[in-house]
Amino acid sequence: MTSVLIGLIYILLGAGGFAFSKSVLAAIPFFTGLVVTLVAYKNTIAPAMWRSVLLLLVSCVLAIAGASAVPRLVRLLLGGEIERPGDIFVAGTTALVGLVHATVLIRQLFAKPSVEAP
Repeated sequence: MTSVLIGLIYILLGAGGFAFSKSVLAAIPFFTGLVVTLVAYKNTIAPAMWRSVLLLLVSCVLAIAGASAVPRLVRLLLGGEIERPGDIFVAGTTALVGLVHATVLIRQLFAKPSVEAP
């Protein structure tokens, strides 16, 4: 269910970023969020390892692709002047959300299943 919420965050981030900056870059988290939400919802109904790995791969790609925007995002949040602040906000926030999502998915994939004592 965490992945569904992360997918919705991607959708909101992409829609808000596109409304603010009218840039194609802001549409990337929107469409990625649609895919993440649909795959994660399907995974809650019928769990499959390949769907979890696909979600992990998508989150890692988003985190790596937007990693260069994170320092500029910090500068923007601290009040600095940068070019295209809308794009930087969307790219940096997408990278941070992707990093958090990848971390959560790795913890879920490698968690030991709980075995109840008889």
